[in-house]
Amino acid sequence: MEYGIDVPFKVTHYVEYLRDFARGIPDGVRQLDMKIAYQSPCSSRYAPWIDKPLDELFSLIGVVRVDRRYDRLHALCCGCPVSPHLGREAGESYKNKNIRDAVDHGGEAMVFMCTFCALQMRDEAREAGL
Repeated sequence: MEYGIDVPFKVTHYVEYLRDFARGIPDGVRQLDMKIAYQSPCSSRYAPWIDKPLDELFSLIGVVRVDRRYDRLHALCCGCPVSPHLGREAGESYKNKNIRDAVDHGGEAMVFMCTFCALQMRDEAREAGL
């Protein structure tokens, strides 16, 4: 839209696409029955409207997003982007705060939308029982 180009399709965020897909096959969705900690990517802070369809998607697949200190409007970076600027210790601090927060609030798994977040945090999250 910013370039004034008409496209022959409706632009849809992939979270909305997945939510709509799950809505369309209610009997084909296996309920996961899990409590998850969602690691919000830095860029999602510019699209807070995506939380509502994301929560609906989670509900459709039997996932509860635990309430955490570092989530939604108070999300904390995974540490990957800050490490080159603030140093490795700062990046590790962000990562550790997020993982501790997920564990302390009952998360059974950590969910990432961002590849950098997953690469930065997945091993330590697994070690913490997520």
